[in-house]
Amino acid sequence: MKDHSLITLADVNAATLTGRHGLCRRGLRAWAKANRIDWAEFIAHGVPIEALLATGDALAADVVRQTLARREAGNGQR
Repeated sequence: MKDHSLITLADVNAATLTGRHGLCRRGLRAWAKANRIDWAEFIAHGVPIEALLATGDALAADVVRQTLARREAGNGQR
């Protein structure tokens, strides 16, 4: 069962950011380092939504918003 309190790499890749889907891995890895997000943990399991929002980064907040909207829409189709 997927932990819905986490944002995964797949969630980032599915998000539309700056007019395109996802972010390049190099840029995302640098962003994670700058924001003290454990890269290996992010790749393996995801990052808690609260940790992303705590960065105060607008793109992180947008990924969270889009992910939650996708998940809600997916749950409504059942």
